[in-house]
Amino acid sequence: MEKFTNIFIFLAHENKGIGLNKDIFETNVINLILLFILVFFVAKDFLSSTLSLRQRSILDKIEEADKKISEADKRVFEARLQWVQANILGENLEKRTFQKIDTFHELQNSKNKDILLKEFFSTIITLDLKNEQVQKQVRSFVIELALNEVYTTFNKLLKNKNFQENYSNYNVLLLEKLTGET
Repeated sequence: MEKFTNIFIFLAHENKGIGLNKDIFETNVINLILLFILVFFVAKDFLSSTLSLRQRSILDKIEEADKKISEADKRVFEARLQWVQANILGENLEKRTFQKIDTFHELQNSKNKDILLKEFFSTIITLDLKNEQVQKQVRSFVIELALNEVYTTFNKLLKNKNFQENYSNYNVLLLEKLTGET
């Protein structure tokens, strides 16, 4: 520190006192150099200890940040694994859902087929029964018409005198054959 003050004293005697320099550029450069020298010598220990503490603090924070980054990377990796597993589970669930829907539709189709078959056979049986009823009705109607025709024809013949004589003779002959008399 003594050297520093000696320099100022020497400069003051050399220039016949300290005066005002009107050159701004020259004055600023000299002032800045003097300021840096003064700060360097005066605050050397303080700055070095502060900077070393600051450096250690920054290095600690960098290490802490690196740890946090590695933890974050691990979490991201685990999250991606979980995401992949969730996608796989989702796809499996979707497949099983579609399979169950298909199975349900097949069951419904099978039930519908059974119902349709039952209705079909029921309809066929009903139609067969209706057909038999219609055939019976047609037969009875045809028989009735035939009997009516025979009855009307027989009545016409009975009114005929010639038929009455032949019919009586036929009955007598028939009766004789049945009794065995000739």
